Amino acid sequence: MLEQPTFPDFFQEETPDALRSCVDWLEQEIGLDDQFFAKLLKADAPTFSDWRRADGELSQESEGALRQFWHTTLHLLSFLNFDPARVKELFGHVTSECPVDQRSALTPPWSGSSLKEYFEQIGSPAIEKVDCWVTGLRFGDIYAA
Repeated sequence: MLEQPTFPDFFQEETPDALRSCVDWLEQEIGLDDQFFAKLLKADAPTFSDWRRADGELSQESEGALRQFWHTTLHLLSFLNFDPARVKELFGHVTSECPVDQRSALTPPWSGSSLKEYFEQIGSPAIEKVDCWVTGLRFGDIYAA
């Protein structure tokens, strides 16, 4: 019998504490850090670190983007058979540059860089692009994006 991995309750919760737990998990399992999240959210690092310690707040927009990022990460986990090590590898893997005239719906939005660098450079608009790409592959509708 195939054993399914179990995940903590915070994976599905929507509270601020659960979101902090999600960030902790992403740092431990995927190798992301506070600097990554500050770049993703276009926030200053001390503000994000204060939020992590529950000593400060993020804007509603930043918290919403962080929740979207978490949901996208869950889609990536699902796509990669719930294997955090594979998701970590995906974040660090630099893809070959695909010429613009040869790109298709299958071309990752981060073509020519790593997924981590793409999120850091583009910020929260990258979340939707990556989510559309991975859900299109997961559900067999690559043109939905």
